[in-house]
Amino acid sequence: SVLFGGTFTTVNGATPHRGLAKASVQGTGLVDTTWHPDVASVASIVVSGGEVFFGGAFTTVNGATARSGVAKTPIDGNGTVDALWDPAAAGGVLTMDVVGADLYLGGTFASLGGSAEFARLGRVSTSGTGAADQGWKPGPNNTVSAIFADTAEGYFGGAFTKWQAIDVLRLARVVLASLVSSAPMIDFGARSIGTRSVRTVTLTNVGVADATTGTVTLTGDVDEFAIETNTCDDRQLGPGDTCQVLVSFDAMVPGDKSATLTFGGTYVRGSPITVALTGSAVIAFEVDDEPAGDNCAAGGQRI
Repeated sequence: SVLFGGTFTTVNGATPHRGLAKASVQGTGLVDTTWHPDVASVASIVVSGGEVFFGGAFTTVNGATARSGVAKTPIDGNGTVDALWDPAAAGGVLTMDVVGADLYLGGTFASLGGSAEFARLGRVSTSGTGAADQGWKPGPNNTVSAIFADTAEGYFGGAFTKWQAIDVLRLARVVLASLVSSAPMIDFGARSIGTRSVRTVTLTNVGVADATTGTVTLTGDVDEFAIETNTCDDRQLGPGDTCQVLVSFDAMVPGDKSATLTFGGTYVRGSPITVALTGSAVIAFEVDDEPAGDNCAAGGQRI
């Protein structure tokens, strides 16, 4: 199916049908008139998990159900809106984007859920009542008319000139969820055979949205490098949260050693976070100051 919205009042030539419609991509493209949210004006549509989120300039849906600026309905059925989900945007919603369980809303609205702290831009839950994220208050000073976001960052465009207290002219890039490691590499240095060294790698979410980690893996010389403790597997880290992995190097066989610590997850573009591990296992020398015997070289050095 294809979904389309606007200010139209009829479809299929003359059939009454307002604001939002669904048509088949097959055949002649006739609109499904049994699916009818019945809304005055729709400016933005996104689909996620079998649900249609639509925003615009309206105060009612389904004929008489009170909804302001944004609503959701199943893509199947007759277009009846969700009875509980109501972010209550006081004004027009012009643009939206879904990232996981979050819906970003932009427009001319003066508040979300009665709070002016979310004027013109906010982030709400796609489930439950659609409550606004109380920890995310970007505060653009004018209309937001375009949003593109993923799990790592978001791009926001509009008529604004300030983002919170920062001078920003019409376009802003915001780090939403970003995990950084405490070091891109760890060098354990030269270690005597039979000794062990342990180091800590810390991941920190420096973004403004939750970040989800995956499985932590170790590859390379795993006979001598090992993960001792790990609090980063399959974690959801909020802004400012951290997790840690303790890695060890056991010097066992002489020579240079290396391994790679990899943090899987959905918080970065392209590739996971990796930390290079290096170290050398060396034979220790002992100096004997006693006189050399028949079996010792001059100078009394023993190996």
